[in-house]
Amino acid sequence: MRDLSSEQLVKVDVGTWFNRANPKLARNEYREERIPKLEQVLELCGNRSALIYVELKSDNQESATELARAVAELIRRFKSQQRVVVVSFDLAAITAVKAFDSSIRTGALFGSTRAGKQAYRADSILAATADCGADQLLLHRFLARKKLVEKAVQKDLPVVVWTVDDAQWIQRARALNVYALITNNPAGLLAAL
Repeated sequence: MRDLSSEQLVKVDVGTWFNRANPKLARNEYREERIPKLEQVLELCGNRSALIYVELKSDNQESATELARAVAELIRRFKSQQRVVVVSFDLAAITAVKAFDSSIRTGALFGSTRAGKQAYRADSILAATADCGADQLLLHRFLARKKLVEKAVQKDLPVVVWTVDDAQWIQRARALNVYALITNNPAGLLAAL
């Protein structure tokens, strides 16, 4: 899907796929559900107090800067600076968002060391997060180690852990002082509270 335009993406039936992939969570009303554009999401959320995480993905620096500008302009148009957190693994994209509008909240994403990537050290993650001007640190659950989370919290850097689908993470997140959890199954985690 990475090569599809936004006009092509909005035609993709993600609901039927989701129902097949997740039979325990499947619902008839999900059939033929489409991917919304960011503008539609911001419009739908209106004045609700929902916090929206928007992940930027791009192939190169030029497209990352162009995407950062377009997203920043849309967030400003909807006056959503305090309700949206723009996140990316591409920390240059986070820097670009901040350059376009410093009031937009941002987050630096760091992936799992189990995915074959180099092991990250706490100090290098925190330094990279500070260098790009991110307001939050988003860690894959395999990276959310006590030492790293504690150092981030000491620097007043909210830590968000993703993708958490195990309810046992709720207690761990509380003990670590994690700001938020991102999950594929919000209802499952809420039921565990």
